[in-house]
Amino acid sequence: MIKKIFFISFIIIFISGCNYTPIYSKKDQNFKLGKIESSGNVKLNKVIIRNIKNLTKYNLNSSKIFNLKIETNLKKEIKSKDTKGDPKTLEIKIVTNLIVNKDETNSLRKSFSYSSTYNALDSEFELNKYEKTIIEKTLISKISQKIIVYLQTL
Repeated sequence: MIKKIFFISFIIIFISGCNYTPIYSKKDQNFKLGKIESSGNVKLNKVIIRNIKNLTKYNLNSSKIFNLKIETNLKKEIKSKDTKGDPKTLEIKIVTNLIVNKDETNSLRKSFSYSSTYNALDSEFELNKYEKTIIEKTLISKISQKIIVYLQTL
């Protein structure tokens, strides 16, 4: 019993002493954004830009300034059909092409792609609501996080 209490208290002290901070909660990123141009799916681009700007709006004195060009495309595909010919499984794929201009001469290109496969629902309304949830909550947030991590490494 005493060994268990000692072990648990040791683990708690050890974990609290390691100074863990999540990457995306930091307010001081090492870059700031200049001009952002977007093309492709307007709604998805607005969400990506908003997510990126939320984490970089506190960087007023950063020396790295990136100009971005973002092109986002959304593709919906039927993966399988039932015996009647109705869709059974669907796939949503989001492809984002990012061009980062560090200055007049340097430009870097990177592509981010995420997809999700899901079963079709009987109600068209519920299916659209579910697709919107998948797109906005999961896929776009993953792409936004990958873009931020990519920009931090430059």
